[in-house]
Amino acid sequence: MSAVIISETTAGVLESPLRQSVVRRKVRAMPELDITPAQWARLFLHPDGLYVSRKAASRWDLGEGDNFVITGIPRADGSETWPFQVIGVVPDRPDSDGFFLGNYHYIDESRPARDRGRDVSFQVRVREAARSREISRQIVRLFANSGTPTNSISRREASENMANSDGHRALATSVVGAAGLFMILLLVANWIAQSVRERTPELAMLKALGFRNRTLMGLVVCEAAIPCIAGAALGLLVAGQLARWPAKFLPGDFANLPVPTMSVGVMLQAIGFAVVLALLSSVVPLMRVARVSVVSQLRNAAR
Repeated sequence: MSAVIISETTAGVLESPLRQSVVRRKVRAMPELDITPAQWARLFLHPDGLYVSRKAASRWDLGEGDNFVITGIPRADGSETWPFQVIGVVPDRPDSDGFFLGNYHYIDESRPARDRGRDVSFQVRVREAARSREISRQIVRLFANSGTPTNSISRREASENMANSDGHRALATSVVGAAGLFMILLLVANWIAQSVRERTPELAMLKALGFRNRTLMGLVVCEAAIPCIAGAALGLLVAGQLARWPAKFLPGDFANLPVPTMSVGVMLQAIGFAVVLALLSSVVPLMRVARVSVVSQLRNAAR
């Protein structure tokens, strides 16, 4: 959910709680807002007017003429209460779960003096896309000596940075997960190998009684698989609880964030990795079981 803050010269998106993207009115950087000129004019005539998107109106049970109060942004008078009046319901943005549309000056002029005109991010639309980098540099130079210098990049570069950032996070997560699995593989393989070494006489006795290598190998694999699968199930249970736990401590403004859930696909992957881990850790012990000599083990036991 976001609040879009508009003025006659600028338009902005207030994300959380004071994140703005400001653009020119006639060359709007937010064409995805399906607002007619008449609706813009009506909004500018009502300082405390508020347009509500259909999803937001449905969620908050709002309609034209209703009063709506937003809290969380400090005002100059010390309060955090912002009264608005809904002047209409507008279509949603394709990439939004709902938004509010209000006047920027109503917000900016009521904030503390130190916060006026200062926000987190600004979005500017240029007439010629090929000049986006040049204009970005001009904006950077314009604020270079100010108390709030800017870092300007094109939307394409921002999207690429976001995509690369997601890729880097995925790579880092994969590396950490692979390292953890490798450590578990070494521990389980060492434990199973030691167990087979200590029980070699027992395995020889079972062979003497007529047990086939296939049966003995199945016992070894089961011995490795049971703790691996049990550990995966316990890890899934703990992860599912931990994923929900932080949401209880988030501020009220984040109450509508989706709660992470453990999907069936993730569960199947975890169990699959546990089975593969058990099989890999059993490779060397299985080779030892296949080479067990009944005669030599019984001779050693008789000494």
